[in-house]
Amino acid sequence: TIVASVLATWFTVIALGVVLAIRGAFDLIRVIKSEGALPKGPLIVGVLFVASGVILLSFPQVGASILSLLLGVLFIVGGAPKLLAPFSKEHLPHQSHVVITGLISVFLGILVFLLWPLRNYTIIGALVGLEILLNGLSIALAARVKFPFAQAFQKGSHH
Repeated sequence: TIVASVLATWFTVIALGVVLAIRGAFDLIRVIKSEGALPKGPLIVGVLFVASGVILLSFPQVGASILSLLLGVLFIVGGAPKLLAPFSKEHLPHQSHVVITGLISVFLGILVFLLWPLRNYTIIGALVGLEILLNGLSIALAARVKFPFAQAFQKGSHH
């Protein structure tokens, strides 16, 4: 599983590097083909995208380190609103599940910061997989409430 996490992290960094470089190249081509004065905004964005992509492709360890920090922030920012679900005006079904997934997301974000930079290559793949699993579980629970007919299939009854 550690090898799979390392491969997932490496693939993520390389894929992101390729996407950023290609996106930046398209921005630069669009700027070059534009008539009149070169637009500064798209030119700067294009250069930044290409540079970011090249850096990720040239130094994947640095990219994994930066992505780890970014994921830590995203886990915390994504999990914090889930913690506030019980305080919202509308009553959400399975609020306890939403709060639990929020707690886990915030915990994962804090864990990223505590383990950084020691576990960059193993942590990204594992934590992203866990976050996807938790979000899927949360969606499945919400769908179960919204579509009660699905409960008949879960209980194995064939009416």
